[in-house]
Amino acid sequence: MLVLYLYNMGIVVFSIEHTIYTILNNFRSLPMNDFRSMAENRKSFEKELRKLFHTEGVIKEITIISAYFDLKTLDWIHRFSKENKNIKIQIFIDKYSSKIFSNKEIYDNLIQVSKEIDIFLVKSSKLFHSKLYYIKSNKKIKVAIGSLNFTYNAFQKNEEILNVYIEDTNKKSIYIKNIKKYITSLTDKSKSEKVTSKIENNYTNNDLRSLLLDGFIYYESKEQKSFSFTLKLPDALKQIGTDIDPTLEANIVDSLTLERLVIESPNLKEITFPQKDNSQSRWKDYCIETCYGYWSPSYFNENLDKVLKDREKKRKPYFDKIKILLMDNEIELEKAFLKVCRKIRKNLKDNSDWDYSNIKTAKKAWKSWRDTLLKKLNNENFYNRLILGVSKVSPPDVWNDDIASEEFENSFLDSIIYRWSKEAKQSTSNKIAKIIAFNLEGNNEDFDKFYSDTEELKKEIEKWLKKYRDNDNNIFKEWDYN
Repeated sequence: MLVLYLYNMGIVVFSIEHTIYTILNNFRSLPMNDFRSMAENRKSFEKELRKLFHTEGVIKEITIISAYFDLKTLDWIHRFSKENKNIKIQIFIDKYSSKIFSNKEIYDNLIQVSKEIDIFLVKSSKLFHSKLYYIKSNKKIKVAIGSLNFTYNAFQKNEEILNVYIEDTNKKSIYIKNIKKYITSLTDKSKSEKVTSKIENNYTNNDLRSLLLDGFIYYESKEQKSFSFTLKLPDALKQIGTDIDPTLEANIVDSLTLERLVIESPNLKEITFPQKDNSQSRWKDYCIETCYGYWSPSYFNENLDKVLKDREKKRKPYFDKIKILLMDNEIELEKAFLKVCRKIRKNLKDNSDWDYSNIKTAKKAWKSWRDTLLKKLNNENFYNRLILGVSKVSPPDVWNDDIASEEFENSFLDSIIYRWSKEAKQSTSNKIAKIIAFNLEGNNEDFDKFYSDTEELKKEIEKWLKKYRDNDNNIFKEWDYN
């Protein structure tokens, strides 16, 4: 019997190994006995899971193959395994796709569940994107293949499609043999690693994907713009090439900074601000610029944390001064702001073109801006981000999109080449470019042929990664030097 289930809302996208794709073609040639729409008959999340993993007879074995999982499905399968201790359960998931290393709760739960369920992290140069559910009982074998990931959203929110094939356990058709062959192939140590008491986030593949995912993306925060009041000047006024007022800097700009506003107040103009450290070179020495931000390997975490702590220490006095200024000088700052508004208004032919020509409107807008800014500054998390000026996130796993993954990889490779062209390859201040050059140049007489070719450079880097994977070494640890 073939059953087609539709799960409501979303996009159906999946890529499957050739052998599995052949099986899907065979599915299409079989009679379709049942068609159900989840939009018409939606049940609870847990009921849908139990329906998927149910078949006639006593269930002996369940295999889940999915690109993604989440805490809700992990919790459910954990409870299900405790209720059904005689069922052998194994799960195959992509190693880098479900925030295993960036989310401590996910990491800890995965370790806990692995004590009772066999969980394998599949290693792939692309996103491991297969979705397959295999349920075997003493009477039937049920296989479901389609777009359905093992996630809450897949079962409850997205539109998904499943081809479900059921046959007698003793039939042993070619379809089931191919399915079992595929499952067995995934247990190979070269393709996956079994979760035990610890999951190593290391360079286990000879590919650029595992390298880039085993790191973090750093980017410069834009919270500092909070210190500028947007004036909403008419376009005609912004195009004037002469100064209206020194507080608006050399040319007319559409914002007013607190530092320059202080100049307008007789009672505040003697205030001086500590030097704000905007140096970038030190933390960027541990990073390579990509289209998603500045990438750095996890190996350099401690180095970067130390550099950024030093940066934070140097920048804090400046922001503390700004905060005190706002808190202690409310009236004086408002007077200075309104003074600037009046000066600008004198240069306008038609006052109605500018919102803050009306002093009452200007005063209300200023108070709202100041109150909002103070509220932000009193938020510890915001204030710390503001002082540091740099934020950190996990790299995006874009390898299910050929264009996005190529863009990510090429931006990384282009930046390496740019660093080499800007400075001597082995004396560059950038540690990543330096380490890669040191290794590749030292082991390849034809180094210059991929000096400006991203495709050739990628091939050489992946050869290098394979070498250190085979030797179970961390590439940056092996070549780290000051």
